[in-house]
Amino acid sequence: MNINRYIRILFLCTLFLFYNQTLNAQNEPDLLELIEGASMIEYHAKKKAHRLIGPVNFKYKGSVMYCDSAHFFDKEQVVIAYGQVQLDSKDINLFCDSLLFRGKTRFAKLWGNVRVRDMEYKISTDSMDYDLRARKGVYRRNGVIESITSNERLTSKVGYFYPESKDFFFQWKCELPKG
Repeated sequence: MNINRYIRILFLCTLFLFYNQTLNAQNEPDLLELIEGASMIEYHAKKKAHRLIGPVNFKYKGSVMYCDSAHFFDKEQVVIAYGQVQLDSKDINLFCDSLLFRGKTRFAKLWGNVRVRDMEYKISTDSMDYDLRARKGVYRRNGVIESITSNERLTSKVGYFYPESKDFFFQWKCELPKG
């Protein structure tokens, strides 16, 4: 084999490897990242989970979650957060007592004193599902939606909200206050 052909093959292989690594880096899934600061971390080998106590913070796609304690299953990208849970996103803030977040499916289940707020409205309910892919929140067991800037208030048994478009949809027993 002549040297020029050998150099061409080597160059093409290097180019292919570089191109392939670039594509893989762009398609790499977004990871749930634990931010330093927890006062205690334990690893449970049987559960394959970290138990985090103290101020616990996670970062995911530009959003930050704060809580008092959590179980973190890093391989599965799952967090179960407890105590004064708060999620700050660019368009909404979520508050609750407990939260289950699955990073691979981008789904969150919030329960216990759930409150969702943007610059115009706040929603209060006892539990909520939030689909980050569809950018949709759903409550199925009574909710109250209140305007922050006016006296508007609506209650309903089931409700859907879309933070990006600021749309709300309600079902079953919607009530507006009288007066």
